[in-house]
Amino acid sequence: MSSMTLEAQTAKELMTANPVSISEHAAIIDAASILSNRGFSALAVVNDAGHLVGVVSRTDIVRREAKHSGRTDVREIMTAMVLSVRPEDPAWEVVAKMSAHKVHRLFVVDRSGVLKGVISAIDIVRKLRQAT
Repeated sequence: MSSMTLEAQTAKELMTANPVSISEHAAIIDAASILSNRGFSALAVVNDAGHLVGVVSRTDIVRREAKHSGRTDVREIMTAMVLSVRPEDPAWEVVAKMSAHKVHRLFVVDRSGVLKGVISAIDIVRKLRQAT
């Protein structure tokens, strides 16, 4: 069995830049539409300054809609605690953080908290190569 190496040194090399995000003031129906149309399981939630403030998932929407109806903003159902990394963080730390927290994605933010990218488990797999 051969070993694999990660062909990335930093989070920036792993991330998908300019990820699709949604405003914290958007309606849940808008989030549901983006998730459905794009085939995503979750979306980054940003405030008016572009700072990452949460993540809204399909599960969040299903739970909310099972209990209530009517207009509700995304910020009312999002998960506010979001794991993030900086673009310059070492790639191995990204992998370790995802594994330790058992998450499928991490968001990449700059020093002021502005969303710059997202790293999914698939992004990491794409950077794996057989060691020679």
